[in-house]
Amino acid sequence: MTENEKDDAAFDIALEEIDLERSIKLYLDTIDINLLTLSCTRDITKLHPLPELPSLFNEFMNAYRSVLTKYSQEKKRHDVSKFCYFCHRQLEGLLVTCKYCKKSFHKNCVNKECGWCDAEMDIPKTSN
Repeated sequence: MTENEKDDAAFDIALEEIDLERSIKLYLDTIDINLLTLSCTRDITKLHPLPELPSLFNEFMNAYRSVLTKYSQEKKRHDVSKFCYFCHRQLEGLLVTCKYCKKSFHKNCVNKECGWCDAEMDIPKTSN
């Protein structure tokens, strides 16, 4: 992507943000006016119709979903359940597991209770 393309993309995002802010303000202002009208007149026939619900453009949402999908795939590759919650090293050797939160730890990293929920730990087991 060239610098001009990056600048154009940043400009498009800025315009999208401005449009979204304006549509949100219009929507909220209409709600405020309607609430004031109801509190003063108690007449629902005097209410203003709500504008279209604020939303982002489809192109922006598609790009956002794409980023989330990549993030989710990356997160799966680095599954935190395979690592000790205290020392952050890979789980192997003699492990203990909390009876309640099911987190696993190296036996040497914890005392008698889970550091997360203060529950008793299961009997140590050898990992596969």
